[in-house]
Amino acid sequence: MDTPQAPPRVSQGVRRRDVLKAGLVAGVTLSAWPLSRPPVLWGAETGPPKHGGVLRVRGYDPPHFDPHLVISFKTNTTLSFTHSTLVRYKVGPEIPPGTFTVEPHVAARWEEPDDTTYIFHLRHGVKWHNKPPLHGRELVADDVKFTFDRFRTEPGNVLRFMLEPVERVEVMDRYTVKFVLKEPFVWLVHMLANPAGMWIIAPEVVEQFGDLKNPRVLLVRVPSCWTTTSPMSRRCSNATRSISSQTNRI
Repeated sequence: MDTPQAPPRVSQGVRRRDVLKAGLVAGVTLSAWPLSRPPVLWGAETGPPKHGGVLRVRGYDPPHFDPHLVISFKTNTTLSFTHSTLVRYKVGPEIPPGTFTVEPHVAARWEEPDDTTYIFHLRHGVKWHNKPPLHGRELVADDVKFTFDRFRTEPGNVLRFMLEPVERVEVMDRYTVKFVLKEPFVWLVHMLANPAGMWIIAPEVVEQFGDLKNPRVLLVRVPSCWTTTSPMSRRCSNATRSISSQTNRI
């Protein structure tokens, strides 16, 4: 008796070899396409900045505004709009992510005459806001010394370890300040550029109020901002001014 032969099975799927070939072709095609950067991520491609407009930033209520008595990012984020540091990390659309290049800020330049000495030369004409108790006076080397003496000795400052290698801070003249180290410490300028706790403060404010915990701040435009030639001049020209005399904005 003849046994009927079963019809051959026809695969309804796609063979593995076909999938691999298709993937190879797609990969070669994509590799030939020019790479482009999303314009929304690269502000420099939108043209030079223009005055005006509205910037909406998500904000947080900081516990207070004394950078030596708190490590809250809420405080330091707010102070980044109102205070300046000796040096800072270079910023801008041309800076690759993850790059930390130190550049001058309140200090116009600095030098290292030996392994344990750093000398910072301050910019001339940087003034505190015209409000008591500062009355628009110029920022000088005494302010820098006061800031970092307080930073290194304030018992409530949990960031004191950052400047532990510093033996003393000296005023050389009105615009020059010297950091003398206990031992070589190549990370000093990076510590001073850190946006946490390194903001320059005024001694008159601490002497009058005891601390910098003023909880009230009003954001207004400051047309006389000193950083008119820096990459951050647009941001700084819309810096903050406190409604209380306890704030020491540069």
